[in-house]
Amino acid sequence: MKLIIILLAVLLGIWLWRNGRVDHQKERKNATKQAQKRLPQNMVSCDVCGLHLPEADAVHRPDGKPGIYCSQQHLQQAKST
Repeated sequence: MKLIIILLAVLLGIWLWRNGRVDHQKERKNATKQAQKRLPQNMVSCDVCGLHLPEADAVHRPDGKPGIYCSQQHLQQAKST
């Protein structure tokens, strides 16, 4: 009887371990697919320092005038000049 319980415990442990590995592999495949689906972003350069950055991360002038900046500090610097 003791042997059957030990055997069942070992089989349960192996089953749980394999299920965890399969889930981890599925997550890794899904992350790879999502990374492949991402579209390239338009790159812009800061008008003050020339740093290239994605347009979504850039700071634009709130007054509607042309100007793209990498940070609020460079926006303030451009406004003051």
